[in-house]
Amino acid sequence: MNMSSSTMSPGGMTTKMWQWYHIELNDVILFEGWKVRDSGTMVWSCFVVGFTGFLLEFLKYSSWMTSERMPSDMADVDRRTKYGGIVVPSKYRNKQFWTSHIIQSFYHFWQTLLAFILMNIYMTFNIYICLSLCLGLSIGHFFFGSRIH
Repeated sequence: MNMSSSTMSPGGMTTKMWQWYHIELNDVILFEGWKVRDSGTMVWSCFVVGFTGFLLEFLKYSSWMTSERMPSDMADVDRRTKYGGIVVPSKYRNKQFWTSHIIQSFYHFWQTLLAFILMNIYMTFNIYICLSLCLGLSIGHFFFGSRIH
C-alpha cells in the first residue's frame, strides 16, 4: 500500500505531500509560491519559521503583560461559578472591563491564528522545518517565558 500522495502542479512537476518525517527538499510550505527546492530556500524558510515561533511566544507574553498592567477592580470578587465561568457583577461592567476584554480578545485571535499556521507548517513533516520551529519557540520561551515582574 503506497501511503504517499502527490499533487501535479501546473508546470508539470509533482510535489509530494509527506505523511512521515523526511529531509528531502521537495516541499511546499503553506502556499503554492513557497516551494523549497534547494538548500538556500530551506535555510531561508527555517529562519522564517523559527522567527514566527519566536513571535508566537512574544504574543503570549505581551498578552500576559497587558493583562497584568490593566487595573482590576474585581480583586475581591469571587470569579468562579460552579460551571467554571466568570462572574461579572453589574457594578463592574464598565468601560474599563470592556476595553480590557476587547484587547485580550484581540491577542487571543492573533495567538490562535499564528498557532494554527505554525501547526500547518509543522505538518510538512520536514525535519529541518520542524526543528527550526521548535528552536524558535524555545528561544522565544527563554526570552518571554518568565512571568516574574
